[in-house]
Amino acid sequence: MKFSRLVAGLYISVALVAASGAIPVEINTDFYRGNTSVWQSAAHGAKVALIIGSIAASTALLIGSVLGFISAWYGGLIATIILWMATSIAAIPGILLVLILSYGMGGGISAVFFSVGLVSWVGVYRLVHAEVLNLRSQGHVESASSLGASVPSIAIRHILPCLKPILATQFVLHFMYAVKAETVLSFLGVGVHQQASWGRMLADAWAFGDLSNGNYTRIIVASLCLAGLMLTLQSHIYGRQK
Repeated sequence: MKFSRLVAGLYISVALVAASGAIPVEINTDFYRGNTSVWQSAAHGAKVALIIGSIAASTALLIGSVLGFISAWYGGLIATIILWMATSIAAIPGILLVLILSYGMGGGISAVFFSVGLVSWVGVYRLVHAEVLNLRSQGHVESASSLGASVPSIAIRHILPCLKPILATQFVLHFMYAVKAETVLSFLGVGVHQQASWGRMLADAWAFGDLSNGNYTRIIVASLCLAGLMLTLQSHIYGRQK
């Protein structure tokens, strides 16, 4: 747990330094990205991953939580409509739907995190819906409702605190999904275009024949950055479960 926090702190520090433009040119020169180093590209990719992962995960949690609460609390026709929406989205492979939406939005960072957030809320909706159904029959919620508390007040004061552990884990999982989706989309050419990212680094390595030329630096650095982040977040989730 301490190791995962240390790595996560180092990762965030590198991303912040990249955002300030203070990363020096030291490792290897990437001539196809404006004469910047592979290290600069990887560090800037960390910043892009933080932005996309955080906003996409927050979007998915917000949509899923609100729809899950409304569906469980009110039921009836509105619950049926929300369930139909969730089922329709879940019926389509997630990465394919993200690919279509990102392409339709013209690519870029905003297109990636919006498309991921709009697609990946279904799992959060199901968890919140089931948990709210259970909490609604609890004594403290029934007491607040009988005393005339408003629905927003009940949701914020009595239900949201019980959902925090679930939402925290879901945020990490959706963060990981968003970062991996960005890598895939950028590699396919419908993700990040004008900025360096890990997916863009892999796409450039493929386009300029790094493997056939015996230049593995760009592929190794991008792959290690992505794998390191995923392993760190996985260990964080495992630590929370323990």
